[in-house]
Amino acid sequence: MRYQVLSQVFSASGNIGNFRPSTFVQPSAACVNSFIATNLIDPTLCPIDNGIVVPGMPGVNKSTLNNYYGDWEPRIGAAWQVLPRVVIRSGFGIFGGRDAVSQTSSLGQQGPDDRIATLFNTTYAGLAPFDPATPQPTESLKAQARNYKTPTSYQYNLSTQYLLARNTSLEVDYVGSHQVHIGRNRNINQVPDEFRAGVIQGELNGCPDPVPSPACVANIPTLCGTSSATASSISTSAQAPRVTTACRCFSISA
Repeated sequence: MRYQVLSQVFSASGNIGNFRPSTFVQPSAACVNSFIATNLIDPTLCPIDNGIVVPGMPGVNKSTLNNYYGDWEPRIGAAWQVLPRVVIRSGFGIFGGRDAVSQTSSLGQQGPDDRIATLFNTTYAGLAPFDPATPQPTESLKAQARNYKTPTSYQYNLSTQYLLARNTSLEVDYVGSHQVHIGRNRNINQVPDEFRAGVIQGELNGCPDPVPSPACVANIPTLCGTSSATASSISTSAQAPRVTTACRCFSISA
């Protein structure tokens, strides 16, 4: 039996931010109307980092994620000689591993420590000098599920080995694996069904009147461990004695 705790990756400098829908505050009608008219976010009307949490905030640890404590990894194997020439072997194990570290480093690519803006109908000259107190272009958001479980692989095999002759055997193996808690990105800000036709046809900017749902204004890719995969294979192999030669070598050096 094996048990491990893989703590969540964090930034030593604390310069990461994670978007949490539970902390998002519905923007005011003035904020929304200003954005619809200009495609810019007015900091005097809208909270710039709305919904973003950073390490050190109340209830937010240094990784912004919860550790997972359910990583049990039992492993077992058995062999049985059912006949003088036949042996059956089987094994099963659960293996957990850390996901890519890039999932956490990507959280440093947004406010408040970094800002990647999306620009519309503007020039570089029109952006200088930059003043954070003036209306700003929209930014990209990234999020990671607060309860992110360890990616886990269930691996199993069954093999039958038959002795054909002395030092020669035939083996048939079935090997399979099933993975759970695999990370995948999904957009948590889907436009509500009743407004999708208007968005596609360009009649709406993703925002119904009078005040839009927060799910209408942006695409927020969120990494969550909800995917799974299964793989299996059957293989056959034969083993025969190897011929080994030996020699004695002498060397003379001067």
